[in-house]
Amino acid sequence: MGDDLFQTGTFIGASGFKNVAPRSRLQRLAKMDKESLEKGRLQNRYGGTYAKQTRNQDFPGRNESHTSCASSGAGYLPDSDRFTTGGFDIVSEFKNEHDGAVMRSEMVRDNRREASMLRDETRWSRLDAQSQAEKEKWTRERAEGTKAKRNAGSVPFDLVTLNYVPGAAGQQLQAHDQVVRYRSAARAQNLQNRMNSAGYNPVTGADQAAFVMPPKPGGNMHHHYMAQ
Repeated sequence: MGDDLFQTGTFIGASGFKNVAPRSRLQRLAKMDKESLEKGRLQNRYGGTYAKQTRNQDFPGRNESHTSCASSGAGYLPDSDRFTTGGFDIVSEFKNEHDGAVMRSEMVRDNRREASMLRDETRWSRLDAQSQAEKEKWTRERAEGTKAKRNAGSVPFDLVTLNYVPGAAGQQLQAHDQVVRYRSAARAQNLQNRMNSAGYNPVTGADQAAFVMPPKPGGNMHHHYMAQ
């Protein structure tokens, strides 16, 4: 068959053709792994100053990864100088920028919180003032009784008990009604005397009953009646 010159599974036979030994599924999956692929590339690389040191080992050092650079290498850079360039500390710049963004975000949240608290306090103060004004309004309405006047009668007279309402208004209405009744009786007596002045019934011949007048109210009846 021949020898595997490059240890890649390729054999050159007498005919000059390359015969590749088949690989199992596990081997093919292992070749697809990124870490295994990088390790294989490091082991199989050629040339370079440090190729002999890293060709047959997985890592450059015991405490280093396979992607790190040796301290004696040309690409080695200490961690303290890794993010420093041009005389500027990039890490500090990024840290300050991040802290400034966080502070601005916190200030925005604090301002929004204060505005929301002030808005709520103003709203509750307005509601308390409205509630207090409503209480004072109904207290004033109860004391003045303006709303209850809608259910009051037009005259100071109780329709249930048929009595005058106690007070000056009831006394005034009673005096007015007495004047009206007396004037009505006076008109009736005047009409009876004019219609039958003889004093007896002309049909039956019986004596006519005397007309009974109600008690005369005191004061000036004409003035009291006309004033109403």
